[in-house]
This record gives sequence, C-alpha cells and structure tokens, in this order.
Amino acid sequence: MPPPDTIPLFPLQLVLLPDMPLPLHIFEERYKLMAGDCLHDRKPFGIVYYDGSDIQRIGCTALITHVFNRYEDGRLDILASGKDRFQIGEFVEGKPFLEAKVEYFKDREEAVDGDFINIGRAAVRELEKLALFTGKVFDGAALSRLTLENLSFVVASAEGITLEEKQRFLEMTGTRDRLKEGTGSLKNLTARLYWKSQLKRFFGNEDPASGTNHL
Repeated sequence: MPPPDTIPLFPLQLVLLPDMPLPLHIFEERYKLMAGDCLHDRKPFGIVYYDGSDIQRIGCTALITHVFNRYEDGRLDILASGKDRFQIGEFVEGKPFLEAKVEYFKDREEAVDGDFINIGRAAVRELEKLALFTGKVFDGAALSRLTLENLSFVVASAEGITLEEKQRFLEMTGTRDRLKEGTGSLKNLTARLYWKSQLKRFFGNEDPASGTNHL
C-alpha cells in the first residue's frame, strides 16, 4: 500500500532517518489524538526537525511498531520506525495537530562498482571504531547484510553526528555521496573521541584547561 499523501506532522528537535528506531513518550493532548488516529488506521506520521525557530520542509515518516505502555490519562510509550522521506507541499487545517500534503522521494539509482563497495567497507570499519569508543554493540554480520543505501542511513544516524549533518544526509538523494560524506563525519567523530580519551588518560581527573584537580 502506498503511503498517504496527507500525513500528521510531529515537529521534534531530532532528525529521523529511514529504518531507524524511534522511542517516544507521547504526553501532549494533540499528539495523543494523533497517535491514536495513527494506531487506529495503521498509518504513519511525519517527523520533521524543529530547531527551536523553524520547521524543516523535508522529513521522514514514522510508523508505530510497538506500544510499551498505555497510561490512564492517555499518555503512551511507543516505538516507531523511520520509513519514507518526504517534502512538505502545503499545510492542511482542521486538526488540533499539524497536517500537510507531502511528496515522497527516494535515492536515485546508481551503479555499484568496486569503489562504491570499498566506500561501504570503510564505513563499516568506522562504525566498528565508534563502537569501541562508545561501548555500543557492533554487529558486523548484520551490517554486511544491508544494502549500501541502508548502510548509508545507519552511518548518518550515528550518535555524535550533529542534527544539521543528519538533516543534510536525510535530504541527499545520492547513496554514494551520503555514504562517503557520512564516513568522513564518522572519522572526524572517532578522531575527537580518540584525542579525548588520550587527554583523559594523560591528565586523569585533572582539568587540563584550569590545572585544577577534581577530587
């Protein structure tokens, strides 16, 4: 079934990417209604990045996959999953929450050559390095089963990559470019974490900027 042309919108200070999990606590009345409608009709809602002043025009739909808790006052703890990218066309009035007509888009088709595959392998290596620094579980076998497009979104969603970078990766329509640039962002991130660990190892509990030893 194709995704609906008109969807509810949920502005948040985060960027959702396709196939990425999103746990949410729904507590505002308007979003309780929105979540209820989406659960009843088994339809998605759109996550759009709100930076505190503006709502981005490009977002990603989220489909509720699990309800963990239903509270007596209507609050919900849910798990959603990123699905389809979209661009907002025009807003629709009539509901207590935002709705908009949207147009969906995908990555353009690209030939998979040796260079493209090597970019993917480099991305997996950087994800493994990041896992070592952060203590996250690294599942290389699972990553090897992903398409290069899926892998590019895993890279783009890595913890530590800025929201502005994630929004740019969401908007890109070239898998190769997203994967290559995302891998570059991972390298910068792991380099920062490496030097942070070295400074901590060298100075211990001492603050290198102030020379003060925190006990």
